[in-house]
Amino acid sequence: MFDLSAQAPKPHYAVLRFKKLRTLGKITKASRHNTRTAASGIDHTQPPPDRPGVVWLDGKAGARVAWQERAAAVGLEEPRRDAVLAIEIVMSASPAWFAKATPDELADWTTRSMGYARQVFGAENIIQAVRHDDEKTPHIHVIGIPLERKERARAGRPRKGREGAKRTATVSWGLNAGAIIGTPEQMRQHQTDYAAVVADLGIRRGRPKRETRAQHKPASVFRYEAAQDRAEAAKVLAAARLIEADTSRSMSRIQRIERDARAGADAFTKGLDAVEQGELVAAPALSGFAVRPVERPVLPPQASPEFGGWFSNVRPYVKALVGYARKLAGLAEREEALKQREAEVARQAATLERVAQREAMRESVRATPDAPRPARDDYHAVAAIVARSEFADPPGGRSVRERPQGRDRADER
Repeated sequence: MFDLSAQAPKPHYAVLRFKKLRTLGKITKASRHNTRTAASGIDHTQPPPDRPGVVWLDGKAGARVAWQERAAAVGLEEPRRDAVLAIEIVMSASPAWFAKATPDELADWTTRSMGYARQVFGAENIIQAVRHDDEKTPHIHVIGIPLERKERARAGRPRKGREGAKRTATVSWGLNAGAIIGTPEQMRQHQTDYAAVVADLGIRRGRPKRETRAQHKPASVFRYEAAQDRAEAAKVLAAARLIEADTSRSMSRIQRIERDARAGADAFTKGLDAVEQGELVAAPALSGFAVRPVERPVLPPQASPEFGGWFSNVRPYVKALVGYARKLAGLAEREEALKQREAEVARQAATLERVAQREAMRESVRATPDAPRPARDDYHAVAAIVARSEFADPPGGRSVRERPQGRDRADER
């Protein structure tokens, strides 16, 4: 027998992502997002109560100004129109690692990550570096310039028969993002190198992308899909509340009818008891019942005119009781149907909530390729909801699978 409680803990993975910034506008946008000075796109942030949400690590607040100053300092040549002006690195780890990490471990991870970024760009080429602690999972943003030092020999050659003088090389600087992230092999090597830097902190390298087929989803797309899921869940919740209100009204009506039926049944029972005891006799006219004390209560014969008059007076109550019984039976069936409908709506709401949670976790799933995929039952549940929604085939219509194809379509004509 295997002891499930003795299984090895789930591993924590390193997260490393590169992004090319081709214009100064892109650099400005990234800088404003990193420093939380942007007008939009930061609604999901929530600074922790005991420390600032943005921790400054290196560079300047204005990455664009820092880029221009660094380019002027080295005498950067005019870049091509399609040149990559800067590269942004995002470094993080599995959320579970940060959940159990101590402040010292967090500081150690930050120091090692910044050391790796300086190794990639060069310490003097980092124009901005911050750590975000105001989101669900802490991470580091580093913006650096991919500068490359170039040495060129002076143009010209010595005259024939003469030994040329030793020519000094000229030094210039240019942009070369390809030297950092130019090939897939380089990208894979970066993943391996960064994981080695933080390996003794309990963080390991994930499986290669060519094995997992994972695709990075931009934050804007993730937020849009999450908003769509929340809107759909809100619609289901509103429908459930309407059903609950309708059920409450139906229950009140059922209770009122049941109360009236019980009152009529009690009155009918009292009337039968009075007849059995001889306290109730039929009146000559159809003016109702007359109650009178008798010395010796005797029930009139059934064939007598008195009994016929009594029965004609009692008959409306009998019909009313039968009608109440039928109404009670119908209301009981409707109550059961309402309960089943409530259960179905609750199941749909739970399914949509699971879908929203799955979409909310998809970003972390991209960072943790070994995470389990959503259960197949969730897809069937969502398909069942869609089948009952406005996107389903109209009644009596044919689905796509049932429509004739090729020769069958010709035979149908």
